[in-house]
Amino acid sequence: MYLHYCYLLGILPKNRTPVNQKELHLLLREDLNKLNKIKKETRLLCRCHIDTAEQLFSWKETCESRRKQLVDERTHLRYRLRSAKDEHVQEALKAESSKLTEEIKELGEEVKLCDGIAARSQILKEKIPIVRQETTERKEEVRHEHIRGSR
Repeated sequence: MYLHYCYLLGILPKNRTPVNQKELHLLLREDLNKLNKIKKETRLLCRCHIDTAEQLFSWKETCESRRKQLVDERTHLRYRLRSAKDEHVQEALKAESSKLTEEIKELGEEVKLCDGIAARSQILKEKIPIVRQETTERKEEVRHEHIRGSR
């Protein structure tokens, strides 16, 4: 069942052409979007070597401050663009402004990923003890069953 699910999502086989999201059923599309978001979050954690919540929030603050700085730079560029008369200068300022816009967009996405990681980690903090407790109970149940069976 799981392999068929991966096939429907377009994950398997590896050499298959990617599935167009518009062709997927709505429920599968939602799962694929969630999978892609988790993949991006994982890559951010690995790329930035983030291991703790403090590191995550520090990285988020760094991204937010850098983003604010770039927005200010872009605003000044746009002011200069309005007063520029030469077409070459205008084109250079527009190119630089669009480059800053791309960087601002990437930083905004990283901030959103940090928020998603923080939310998911809170949920996992609540789920992991429950899973451990249930696993321990199952192991003890199996162990006791073994003792009862030997009598």
